[in-house]
Amino acid sequence: MDVLHLIDASSFIYRSFFALPPLKTSKGFPTGAIYGFLRALLSIMKSERPTHLAVIFDSPTPTKREEVYEQYKAGRPSMPDTLRLQIPVIKEIL
Repeated sequence: MDVLHLIDASSFIYRSFFALPPLKTSKGFPTGAIYGFLRALLSIMKSERPTHLAVIFDSPTPTKREEVYEQYKAGRPSMPDTLRLQIPVIKEIL
């Protein structure tokens, strides 16, 4: 039987970034979110063994939800730069 898993990349990345100590390369590039995200993804693939997997990221442009409700995610702090740097790397790996 085919099994599809949908992964909320933004949620996994944020959780990994804030759950782990600030990991970085010898040159100082932050890697905690990359490491945590990939470990979580591999864990799901190993334990659940889905036949299909889709990793979905938040839209970089405003969504319908934000157009309808201006306060959607309004109280959240902006993304830390050390986290923002890691997202393109994760996308490239995928």
